[in-house]
Order: sequence, then C-alpha cells, then structure tokens
Amino acid sequence: MTINKLVFSLVGIAALAASAFAGTAPSGKGAKNVAPEIAPVEQDLGLTLAVGYDTHYFFRGLNLAEDWVSTSLDWTLPLTQNLRLDTGAAFGTTAGDSSKFGDFELNDVSFQRLELSAQLVATLGPVEIGAGYRWYNNMGDLGDIMEDGHEVGVNLATKLGPLNFGVGAYHDFSIDGWYFEAAVNSEIKLCDRVSLVPGANIGYADQYSYHFNVFGAKPQVDSFTAVTVSLALPIKLSKHATLTPYIAGNLPLNDLKDVDDNQLYGGVKLAVKF
Repeated sequence: MTINKLVFSLVGIAALAASAFAGTAPSGKGAKNVAPEIAPVEQDLGLTLAVGYDTHYFFRGLNLAEDWVSTSLDWTLPLTQNLRLDTGAAFGTTAGDSSKFGDFELNDVSFQRLELSAQLVATLGPVEIGAGYRWYNNMGDLGDIMEDGHEVGVNLATKLGPLNFGVGAYHDFSIDGWYFEAAVNSEIKLCDRVSLVPGANIGYADQYSYHFNVFGAKPQVDSFTAVTVSLALPIKLSKHATLTPYIAGNLPLNDLKDVDDNQLYGGVKLAVKF
C-alpha cells in the first residue's frame, strides 16, 4: 500500500499497516534426491473491496450524515516501474432516517453518494505525485439540494522518518470552488498483525459551497475548514483481509464553527485484497 493512497482518508490512513505476510516454506522432510518444488509467486489483481460503518459522515470538515454505511472497490494498475493508474468506485448511504447539515438534524431526510475516481500516480524517488478526476453523484432527499461534483486535483506525498506527509489541491468545476488540504500520519507496530496509526489533517476552502444549491443560493466557505485528528487500529486478519476500527475528532474552524460543533466519532472498515 502506497503513501499516496492513504494520506487523505481517515480510514484509508489506517490501512497503512495492511502489508501481506509471507507464506511458510515446506519443511522438505523425507524428500530425498528430489528437487525442491518452487511455489509460484502469488500476484493479486490489484483489487481492494471494502465495507464500512461510520457513526458520522464528514466531508471535508462538514458533517453530512449519521449512521453511514459504505462500500468501495479500488483497482491499482501498474503501467511502468514508476507509474500506475488508481481507479475507484464508492457508495455510501444513511442507515437511519436522518441526515445532517453541520450540527443541524434533518429528520426523515435520506442521503446517498456515489463517487467515481481515476488518478495517475508517478513515483519520483521519495516523492509520489498524483493527478486525477473525481465525480460525486449526490442522491436522496439531501441530494436534491446538492449539485453533483466534477473535480480535478493534484496531490503530493512523501515520507520523512516515521512520518508520512501529503498535500493536495482540488478544483470543482461544477461549483467553481477550490479545496486544499494537508495531512500527516504514522504507523506504530504493536505486533506482526496489529498497528496503531495516529493521523491529522487540515483543510482550506476557497469559494467552496460543498455542492449545496438551495433555490439558487450557494453558501460559500472562504477559510480554514476543520482540523481532524484520528487514531486507528488496523488488524491483519489474514494475508488479504484487514479490519480497521478507528476513532476521530472533527474540530471546525472559522466559517464551519457557525454550523458545526466539535464532534467525536468513529467507525470500522473491513478491506479485502484480491
């Protein structure tokens, strides 16, 4: 798992420890005068299927839903030694009968989001540079007052000692707004199969409406949005499966403080590689 794919997602950050375990070699007892059989090297397809639950769904510092159930499928395709294509599809929905706008409860309001993305990632020494496109399709009752997103972005990730650093800049053409973020995380191995991953990120919005369009009104945010801190515990269940519970805190800043309070939340994610 590469730094670039981890740096901007709280649950994704927690997957840092999901490296594969080597198999156990046969003992070879009793195999006299027989050439040892060499097992073929296993290569996965580059696919990762994940399902998750979050007590709250935060999108770039803004609380949009509670009881969020999601699933995703990601595919990594190596193109050259230093270039790869990352693609992904994710769908999330409210499990209950309410959504959120910041700290305001919206009863009997559903919300779903479909996200499709593709990104080229180049490895240049210790630095990874990515450039790609994301499409957001907002659905349900809350989606009726939200525009879809058409976003291009660039990001950079690197490692310094035990710390992973990343920055990203994204422009959404549908709302003509910018979003910037910076993140840091680290892995603390507790044993062969369990790690502790603390992380933090901060975002900044420039004429960013979070896709809301209410009777033509598009409230814009022009400030730092929120600081998010997280602590995850990825657990390697098998060679291909990782279970990641986490807790996190969202601390809104400036404009978002008017619609949201500090919030402690958490969740769990199961990811399986193929």
